Amino acid sequence: MYMYIGIEISSWCNAKCPWCFTTKPADRVNFNPVANVMSLDTFIDVIERLETLGLLHDDVVINLYEIGEPFLNRDISRIISYLNSKSLKYAISTNASVLPSFEEGTNILSNLSYLIISMPGFSQESYDRVHGFRFDRIKKNIIGLITNFRNSGFIGDARLIYHVYQLNIDEIYKAKAFADENHIDFYPYYAILYEWKYVWEYLSDTLSYDLLKKASEELFLGNIEKTISARRPDFVCEFLNMLLIDVDCDLKTCCQIKKGDPGYSYGSIFNLSAEEIITKRTTQQICKKCQTKGMDYYLSCYTLFNLHSSTAGQSENGHTHKDLLKLIRGSAGQEIILFGAGEFGIKAVRYLNDENIGVNYFSDNSPLKIGKQISGVNVIAPWDILNQCTDPLVIITTINHRQVFNQISQLGIRSVYYFPLEVYIQQ
Repeated sequence: MYMYIGIEISSWCNAKCPWCFTTKPADRVNFNPVANVMSLDTFIDVIERLETLGLLHDDVVINLYEIGEPFLNRDISRIISYLNSKSLKYAISTNASVLPSFEEGTNILSNLSYLIISMPGFSQESYDRVHGFRFDRIKKNIIGLITNFRNSGFIGDARLIYHVYQLNIDEIYKAKAFADENHIDFYPYYAILYEWKYVWEYLSDTLSYDLLKKASEELFLGNIEKTISARRPDFVCEFLNMLLIDVDCDLKTCCQIKKGDPGYSYGSIFNLSAEEIITKRTTQQICKKCQTKGMDYYLSCYTLFNLHSSTAGQSENGHTHKDLLKLIRGSAGQEIILFGAGEFGIKAVRYLNDENIGVNYFSDNSPLKIGKQISGVNVIAPWDILNQCTDPLVIITTINHRQVFNQISQLGIRSVYYFPLEVYIQQ
């Protein structure tokens, strides 16, 4: 039962990221992907096929993106309307270069679980070197996008993913201030060596000198080994929990493998049974090669940039994960509440469970999560914390520490702590 199904409704992107094979390969190889989009009719056929295979369920999220820019597909509104008719949740990732417009005063985007906005810096200089867009236009588009989406029924999470390069590290706090002003969750991640073969060659010491030199000037290559060293023996690649379907309806093994390269696909969604999909998905030789070097952890679990401290392992108020564990174990009788039922909250639950510490509740501002169970933990509304708990100890598991801290304090809760960022990197 896949929790996420990625459907590539656009195979081309108008950005010029140097380390993405979709747009501007760093090695200058003449690779020009066909500028193709998935028609509404084909999209409907794919959804109906997934339904026939029994792969759709109440909790599944359809990711309307893979390697392309989804808003370049002019059928996007009709695709979303169709998903609404099937009561399916979906997600969108965009570089904000194209500003779509949905009818305000409607609930057309009520099933949008989350919106991801990708940003390669916070200056025209950074955009000139990466995406190639006009920075002022992008800022206006982001503000217009959020306003239009919220007025069109979107109540899910808006996330600004800031890709940290050597060239834009000094712009992070300006980007976070912009995100805070526009009520967007801010997630800074180190930009990765984005292609399977690049990472394989780097770890095999066969990456060309020119590419290695360029990568060392732009990326933080030290994070490759650092991230891989934190890989747990029982780690399961995130991509194995997803079904990835490209614009031609082929099933993709991994989004970091270029079309035409060995291991790219294991068949068509229309030619395989559900059992064959599961079997082929989990027995690909290229995945086994990936696992032998720990590449699966690096490629599917991006490394979070420690925004609050230059000292690894400490969050904004200076405590480490060991300090937090000591504090929790000394708080007998207090109920443990994790505020933020997103990806970081899930990692925090896993970490605490490994330490034999139970979590009583998640709390979250998203109406889509309240009343549900995530990682076996019930999600309650913030205003219900004091109704459900006599003596709550709230641990913030989201990047927006200050916002959440102020909100919880206004509720009259005094035991509030931050979850140290090092735990998210280790998980």
